Amino acid sequence: MTHTMYHVKVNNGPLQVMTATDPIDAIASVCRILTLHQRLTAGRHDVAVRLATETDWTRGVIHTDADGLITIGAARWACRRLLSPSLTAAFCRMECLMSHDLTLPGTIPGLLRRCSPVAIVRNDGSVSAFGVVVDHPSDRVKWVRVLRDHDDEGPSPWERECVALDLTDATGRTHAGWWWRITLHPDLPWRANPEWGGGYSLEGLTNYAGDGRYRDLLADLDPDDDTRLPDGSRRVDAEALRRVVLHVAGVPDV
Repeated sequence: MTHTMYHVKVNNGPLQVMTATDPIDAIASVCRILTLHQRLTAGRHDVAVRLATETDWTRGVIHTDADGLITIGAARWACRRLLSPSLTAAFCRMECLMSHDLTLPGTIPGLLRRCSPVAIVRNDGSVSAFGVVVDHPSDRVKWVRVLRDHDDEGPSPWERECVALDLTDATGRTHAGWWWRITLHPDLPWRANPEWGGGYSLEGLTNYAGDGRYRDLLADLDPDDDTRLPDGSRRVDAEALRRVVLHVAGVPDV
């Protein structure tokens, strides 16, 4: 596991030097330390982070609880020119997932697979950690074993209600697409659907099978929206897939 040195400021306070696995981990560690020393209270905080070798800061907003844990991540980071590819991916993933808006519930039967990328979700809908499913989960079992990112203690069991498939990750979108295709065509689980060659995209899903069955469901999405996910894929395509899977699963989109 690689650790990197970061500079962190909270509420424009003194510069804190922290060695961590990623910038989110660095911010979280500083918040915990400041809270333990009673220098940080629960609530909204302005934060800034940079690699120790850089001069420019990436700034954003977080919310913490009474223990100094981050409960809500940055909804929008002020500085869009991030400092490195690793920072870009980390902050973009945090921006997409802290609001729990590009995930699918792990309670959908058959959705989660071995190596599914997942988010661990708190009761209030915020994301506390990311990880991967380590077993072939059975729908008859309430628990799913997840190896959390940067966790040296190994896999741990989580209730399905606390686990959500991460659609900002290409593997997560692939697993969601497999579930959708197999659910509609159980007789053709591993072959391309001959009726449809559009991929798991807004355009492909809108025109699926030529009958427009999802057209109304996806009508408010902008086909020209070029907002990108960390892997370079279009966010609007991931959102279209999320809506379609929820629709087919009969799960309310709340």
